[in-house]
Amino acid sequence: MLFKHYIWDFDGTICDSYPHIIECFLTVLGEEGISVDRELLARQFYDCFKRARKWSGISDEAYERFIRLHYRTGEDEPEPKVVPFPEIEGILRAITEAGGDHYIYTNRNDTVKYYCRKFGLDKYFKDYITAEDDFPLKPAPDALLDLMKRHGLRPEDCVMIGDREIDGLSGVNAGMAGCLVTDFTVDADGRDPIEVSVMPYKCRTFGELLTLFEVDSL
Repeated sequence: MLFKHYIWDFDGTICDSYPHIIECFLTVLGEEGISVDRELLARQFYDCFKRARKWSGISDEAYERFIRLHYRTGEDEPEPKVVPFPEIEGILRAITEAGGDHYIYTNRNDTVKYYCRKFGLDKYFKDYITAEDDFPLKPAPDALLDLMKRHGLRPEDCVMIGDREIDGLSGVNAGMAGCLVTDFTVDADGRDPIEVSVMPYKCRTFGELLTLFEVDSL
């Protein structure tokens, strides 16, 4: 196995949350009388929330309503609900059984912990970094540098995994490896994310991750 410590993004990586996020955003845009193309909006979110916000022309007040809406959990969580990717628990389990450990680094707030508990994934994660920790946003390395210091991790033993280039870049900027895993074929600039990625590890499906990291198969 290539790495000992696996640090995961959450939205679009652990959980298939973008359908939920986009629907919440469209709901608020509709309340504001703004109409946009769903696919084009998804491409903006694939880059980052900041880009989707600017592209859509949403007001600051409406954007805050969107944030509150998409952070609702339990019975108040709007449809479609956030769910984990079907393959992800098997991948986490295989890496754990091979001697690896897992962490989450997300720009989301502490609702990430709610979802991990809800779906029984919390047993795989040793620690979380969320928006509540108030670090600079990805791709800044500050959060990962702090995580390595807290747990005594060596950067050469770590990989940061996510569905966007900024996820992996935060790892690379912290001195560790970065991995892009995405089935997106066209980003907001009309490019194939995999083809333009500078990540040392990249793949289009979760099924490729175990082979990529030389982990024994499930």
